[in-house]
Amino acid sequence: MTTKTLLLTILTLLSAPLNPTLAELSSLDTQLFEAAANEDISAALSALTAGANINARSERGLQTPLMQSVLFGRGEMVKFFLEQGADTTIGERDGYTPMHGAGFQGRAGIAEMLKNHGVPLRDKHHDGYEPAIRSCWGPEERHTEALKWFIDNGVPVEEIYDVCMASTSNEQTKKMLRDKKEAKDEL
Repeated sequence: MTTKTLLLTILTLLSAPLNPTLAELSSLDTQLFEAAANEDISAALSALTAGANINARSERGLQTPLMQSVLFGRGEMVKFFLEQGADTTIGERDGYTPMHGAGFQGRAGIAEMLKNHGVPLRDKHHDGYEPAIRSCWGPEERHTEALKWFIDNGVPVEEIYDVCMASTSNEQTKKMLRDKKEAKDEL
């Protein structure tokens, strides 16, 4: 193989879609993503009715409209996509599913919606972490509240305590974890 042929082959591979099994977004899919970004349920319903794929994946990040709505805290859109039958098991480019996104972004209300829709709380990603641990990493109060929500909804504090304490710099999270562990130890 000549150098020129090799370079052309490399350029062809680099310009190919990240996942060749994914079709490019149709104009209806693009309308659905735009409706989700604008929190426009009526436009989203119109796009779906016209044939948009509720589980389409964005070209950048390979996120579904549901996952994008989770990450950006668009609760009404999350509710809408769940009601319309969005697949909660589809991960984004790195395999993170919506419950992981809710944990990472500190979205307790969205985690509640997902749980009520049957999404498990303790699904471990191939990196070994579950959604509750991802809440530990966040610096904001909403991350502490999300972690508290996970614990209050069945994630055993003793199973995540050491990892969370070692991985957070959020003092509110540390205090909440200590309080939850002490309360558990008193029982």
